[in-house]
Amino acid sequence: MIKKFKKAFTITELVIVIAVIAILAAVLIPTFSTVISKANESAAMQECRNEWTEMSVDIIGNEEKGDDYLFKYKNGKDTYYYIVVDGNFNATKLPTAPSIPGTLTHEKRTFSVPETGKVSTNNEYITYYALEETTVSTVGE
Repeated sequence: MIKKFKKAFTITELVIVIAVIAILAAVLIPTFSTVISKANESAAMQECRNEWTEMSVDIIGNEEKGDDYLFKYKNGKDTYYYIVVDGNFNATKLPTAPSIPGTLTHEKRTFSVPETGKVSTNNEYITYYALEETTVSTVGE
């Protein structure tokens, strides 16, 4: 009588499959972490833009308040409005508008303002934003 052998995976084959799965996991998990991190960052930036738009409309629409918090710079056909904002989106009264190009000093910090009207800063908590015509953009990034 002929004996039938059961076909099964050998231990070597199982170890190889487990090793391949481990390598794939090692490659894919950091990739997914990066994707999730970028998605969270994008959501936070969108929330900041929404807050910025709301605050800009409030300040620009309120003439009494706007003069204290907002200064305007025209560069040819482009118009920039600047507001000093802290991490909680609290607007701070602005010092005198700088000459362009020039510098702007706020709370013992000096920021350069080049001919483009964009303010550069290394400060994490106070950032200058610009509202160019109807397009909202962050400046100094």
